Amino acid sequence: MRSIAPPQRSLAPRISFPQLVQLLERHLLAGKTAIHPTEFFDRWIKKIYNVFPDEPNYRQACLTELMINLNGVVTRESIIGNWRWEGEKQQFPNYLPAMLFQIHQRYCLLDALHLLPRRSLYRENQ
Repeated sequence: MRSIAPPQRSLAPRISFPQLVQLLERHLLAGKTAIHPTEFFDRWIKKIYNVFPDEPNYRQACLTELMINLNGVVTRESIIGNWRWEGEKQQFPNYLPAMLFQIHQRYCLLDALHLLPRRSLYRENQ
């Protein structure tokens, strides 16, 4: 009996290997271990949610992104009630910049491979 092989998905890289190495050296292996929440949000919220800092839904997108990535670590109520990353009075847990940097590394790689998630703040009517 002949077995039929399952169809193979193409995982062909969308960037060349030298470009990938350069990306890793520049962004992922640069010796940096933390990223400020403002820097993280400024870079990724507009790419993932297509929402910009001056738009009303920007903070909502930031909260959503935190909840997606920190699910189980903190509650939404804790973030809303206790965390501030804008203005003069900044207050957030000391572990947050290191955690955001890990997420930043993953997003840099996904972005280079054109696999960065695109999200919406609105649920589709089903």
